[in-house]
Amino acid sequence: MMRKRALLPAFVAWACLQVAFVAAPAPTSHVLGDIDGKVHGSLESPSGWKWTLLFFMIHDCPIANQYAPEIQRICASYGPKGARCFLVYADPSTKPAEIRAHMKDYKFIGIPAILDSNHELVEKAEATISSEVAVFAA
Repeated sequence: MMRKRALLPAFVAWACLQVAFVAAPAPTSHVLGDIDGKVHGSLESPSGWKWTLLFFMIHDCPIANQYAPEIQRICASYGPKGARCFLVYADPSTKPAEIRAHMKDYKFIGIPAILDSNHELVEKAEATISSEVAVFAA
């Protein structure tokens, strides 16, 4: 009888460890997939750059649109230094055609556009307004 009691605490400890191990959340990967279906790595595993710059915007926001030349300047200046820029459209009702028209109207060339319909990047960056930028280091 004594032997069964000695095993009980060990079994309870093992069972708790198993529950804790199973309940641990899997690491989240924030994939950087653009509106054309091309994947550019992820925030956690950038594809060959040092910094990821996420410019959060809404296509019809006049303040964000005023920043278009400055966003382009930043991306052109810091791209050769290891920064990769992305335009992140945060309004889930935005259509890819609207994003393409916006990019054409404001001459965004060579900067991938991401439609963050589920606000995964918004939440990761803790973005709260348009326009806002978040910088992630590799």
